[in-house]
Amino acid sequence: MLPTTKKYEKRIIRPVQVELAKRGWYPAAIAMALGKPRVTINRCLYGETKNPVLRQAICDVVGCTIADLWPDVEDSQSMREAS
Repeated sequence: MLPTTKKYEKRIIRPVQVELAKRGWYPAAIAMALGKPRVTINRCLYGETKNPVLRQAICDVVGCTIADLWPDVEDSQSMREAS
């Protein structure tokens, strides 16, 4: 049996990771396709930065909509339009 560490016990699987894996994409491959650093792609994917242009570019490469990867984005945009 492999030793477990607290580092891996606390790991959270995010919906964006699941959706990308279903489509066969990983952050490193997206970074290569866009010509951007992998760190930039990871920060955008996991919500540390919220650049709408980069999010759209990632969706174009992966072949999905922004709502597929970031469900909360559609909700916040529709709320702004309603106000």
